[in-house]
Amino acid sequence: RWPEFLDRKILFFAYFYVLWVFITYGVKQGLFGAPGGFLQGYLLTFVQPFSDLWFIHLLPFLYLAARLLHRLPVIAVMGAAVVAHIVAAMAPEGGVYTMGSKLTGWTTPDAFLLYLAFFLGGYFFRDGVFRIAALAALRPVPAGLALALWAVLNAVSIRLGLTEIPGLTLLYGGVGALAVVVASAVLTRAGAASWLAFLGRRSLFIYISFVLPMAATRMALLKSGVTDVAMISTLVLAAAIVGPLALERLTRRTFLSFLYHRPAWTFLTREEKTAALPKQLPA
Repeated sequence: RWPEFLDRKILFFAYFYVLWVFITYGVKQGLFGAPGGFLQGYLLTFVQPFSDLWFIHLLPFLYLAARLLHRLPVIAVMGAAVVAHIVAAMAPEGGVYTMGSKLTGWTTPDAFLLYLAFFLGGYFFRDGVFRIAALAALRPVPAGLALALWAVLNAVSIRLGLTEIPGLTLLYGGVGALAVVVASAVLTRAGAASWLAFLGRRSLFIYISFVLPMAATRMALLKSGVTDVAMISTLVLAAAIVGPLALERLTRRTFLSFLYHRPAWTFLTREEKTAALPKQLPA
């Protein structure tokens, strides 16, 4: 039903975007320095998303597209999405295709055109992807050999520039996504992916707030005189992952829990309000 869809796929991401873009933009631009300038810049982020939160800004549009298009013929929908991807990929951001487009100069429309085919591909062909994952888990050795072959071919393709050709960008991106699925299935079969599953279940917590602990750690290390690039990179990465998880844990069940968990008043339906608390507080 539409109310549930709006709750789970539109308002869910809208809530966290509105909240965390206020926090990150406020910290980076100075919330109390120039209130007028801050308000103008903050409002602009709803049109041109700020920093790494562009993906949270994009997701509701992708979900809405899938909802509106799912009853149409798959071939027609995927064909249009592929064309949209190729057009966007023909205007690579920075002059080299790195999963970014500057077709219109506006982040969300460009990203929508570029990623719609990937999103709809996962939506329409998810059963096939699950079957591939199950097969990889049953036969880890052939799956591992396939991954090794993919790694070699992918590296060669990168050196030859094939991964930057519009159209092939979609092919290599799709195959790369399947490689991640296969690798995850193999690691799960080997019992070595429990920590990845833990992070995956909390990926939203990490994504919406990793920028602040990452930036703070980098600044602290540089001011302390640390110059080893490998050490700085490792510590910054650790802070970007551990920081949000620690903050979520500390604020859970406190008056600051709204930072990572939607308050009941933000839900449209009574069912969602009732179910929200246990769903959003994983053990």
